Amino acid sequence: MGLDGYLICAAALGLTLGAKHSAPVFLIFVILTGAVVALAAPVPDSAGSRSLCLGKLVAVLAGALAVLWGCYFFRYAESNTGQEVFKSPACEQD
Repeated sequence: MGLDGYLICAAALGLTLGAKHSAPVFLIFVILTGAVVALAAPVPDSAGSRSLCLGKLVAVLAGALAVLWGCYFFRYAESNTGQEVFKSPACEQD
């Protein structure tokens, strides 16, 4: 698989994480499957070493997290002010 395949995989995984609340289960599946394939499957000479396979897995996961963070406009706080505006104290709720 070429670089474009890994980019598509990272983008698809990141968008899945951003869209579905059940996507972390799929993320765990991708991590476990990728680790098993990288560590247990025989590596053909053209694929490189096991560390290269693990590096590709880490790159896909990092790309997916970048896409997920991009879904939130690369912000950590809920609002531009840095304060929580959605959550109100329990005493104010009816």
